[in-house]
Amino acid sequence: FCHHRVSKTAATMMEPCWDRMPDAMMMLDAECLLVAANRRFTRTVGPMSTLQGMDIVENLIGEEDRARFKIALGRARSLSSLVEPDEKPRENNTPASDLEEWEKVPNLRGVKTLVLGSRVDYPIYRKYDWLLSAAGDDARVVCSGRMCKPPDEAEQEQESELLDFLNN
Repeated sequence: FCHHRVSKTAATMMEPCWDRMPDAMMMLDAECLLVAANRRFTRTVGPMSTLQGMDIVENLIGEEDRARFKIALGRARSLSSLVEPDEKPRENNTPASDLEEWEKVPNLRGVKTLVLGSRVDYPIYRKYDWLLSAAGDDARVVCSGRMCKPPDEAEQEQESELLDFLNN
């Protein structure tokens, strides 16, 4: 998790939490390069040794989903955090509702994502739901992803046939 842009103290404090998150989590820099990922990401999407420093949008996001992913990244970067300490109160002086807070989070559903996971012999696309959030003032974004649905039996059989063909 530690990277030159993240202080060692912050990395040390975050490591236990980061690696215990139930979703595949990655941190992208301003150029969409992968700078950090948790264990779930490295075990399901792909290893840091392969993906670190790669443009994730261009290399892992399906071509038909790249534009909306880039738009969501821009939106996440424009929101410095979900709740600003100096946020101005609304007209009637009431706090934002939970729904209004969630609507601020860029949420992409069914994004075609190339996975190289530890048990996949050949890269395969899976559909992921991705939530994006600004990670600081330097355009970093944290992306939290979860597979929409595991492949059904027929899809697994097709994948197995394709892998058998490619491996022989």
